[in-house]
Amino acid sequence: MSRRRRRGREARSENRPDAGLIRDCVIYAQSVAALAAGYEVDPDPHGDYAGDLGQHHFHRAERALRRIARQPVATALGLEAKARVIPLIVTRHLAVLSLEEAELIRRFAEEVRADLERARASADTWA
Repeated sequence: MSRRRRRGREARSENRPDAGLIRDCVIYAQSVAALAAGYEVDPDPHGDYAGDLGQHHFHRAERALRRIARQPVATALGLEAKARVIPLIVTRHLAVLSLEEAELIRRFAEEVRADLERARASADTWA
C-alpha cells in the first residue's frame, strides 16, 4: 500500500471517534482467526508448523489486545466492537475460566451488543 493512500486513510480515521479502537478489535479478531486456521490444517499433532508460522499472528493479536484494553470507549460503535471481542477472548482462554465465568462474560457481551443494535435500529427508524 502506498504511503499516500495510508496517510489518507489514517487522516479519515482520526476524524472518527473510536476508529483506532474498532481497527484494533478487527486486527485482534483477524489475527486470532488466522492463528486458529493454521492449527486446523497443520497435520503435526503438536502443531509445530502452525506454532512456528503463527507467531506473527499471535504477537499481532496480543499487541492489539493491549491497545484495546487501554483505550476508553467514546461511542456506541466502540462499545459494540469491544463487546464483539469479548467472546473471542473467552473462547481462547476457556481453560482458565470456570464454565459459569465464561458463560457470564459471553452473555454480558451479547446483551451489550444486542442492546446497542436495538438502539441503532431505533435511531435509524427515527432518522
